[in-house]
Amino acid sequence: NKILATPEFRERLMKVGAVPVGGSIDDFRKRLREETTRWGKVIEFAKITAQ
Repeated sequence: NKILATPEFRERLMKVGAVPVGGSIDDFRKRLREETTRWGKVIEFAKITAQ
């Protein structure tokens, strides 16, 4: 979380399209579950398959 407080690091993340989000391990687990569900729905809707 300390590194996310530095403007230089936040800027580097945003340049590559990442969203700087801090928090606890539990916050990360929750976000990962939510993102997995969200992108799973997108993949299913678009009928995307692994190659």
